[in-house]
Amino acid sequence: MTLPDDATLAALGRRVDFRECGPCGGACCRMPWTVFVTPRDVERLERATGRARASFARLAPLPAWEREAFGEGNLLFTRVALADGRVPQLLKREDGACVFLDAAGGCGVHASKPLMCRLFPFYYEMAGDDGAFDPRERPSPAGTRGQVLGRPLRLLVDRGHEGRCPIATDRIAEVEREAGDAALALAQAFEEDLTRFAGEKEAYAAQWKRPGRGSSDIGSS
Repeated sequence: MTLPDDATLAALGRRVDFRECGPCGGACCRMPWTVFVTPRDVERLERATGRARASFARLAPLPAWEREAFGEGNLLFTRVALADGRVPQLLKREDGACVFLDAAGGCGVHASKPLMCRLFPFYYEMAGDDGAFDPRERPSPAGTRGQVLGRPLRLLVDRGHEGRCPIATDRIAEVEREAGDAALALAQAFEEDLTRFAGEKEAYAAQWKRPGRGSSDIGSS
């Protein structure tokens, strides 16, 4: 499976950011939601920062409150979780902000940030086996749809940040008109990465147990 290179992903992410998110001080980076990271995300961040994964990510269970808020139907949880329930995720600082949030309130790894962050303020939904979408979800303003890996997909508004992000609050329709195709391309990259991850979960977890890979983070919450 061929995934987009780092430069292509960064260019797509800049289009979805649209005006670099505005001077909000990193509202989305201070939210309590878990930021899942795929193997490709971790590899890219290691290359970009020169840091070991244990310094910015860990394998840990999803908090109970978050599982209750989003349920087992969460976009990524059941697909990224290991058999014991742990999920690969970015670390947070003591104040709850993302470990990569810089002093100016911006992303310190903007060009290399995880796919989940690149796609914000959108997320997406894959149609079920019957081709139908979940009627409980909120489609994006223009209802952008596409085909990813042979299945219908539609963009959704990220419900976890409504009222907090200036783009999601005021300009999401504008962003979708300008960059809906880029968001679909990012969703496809995400799906391809998750498909890869489905066959590599145990090997991926084993990497964290090797010297220098942060074995102390295994199972932490």
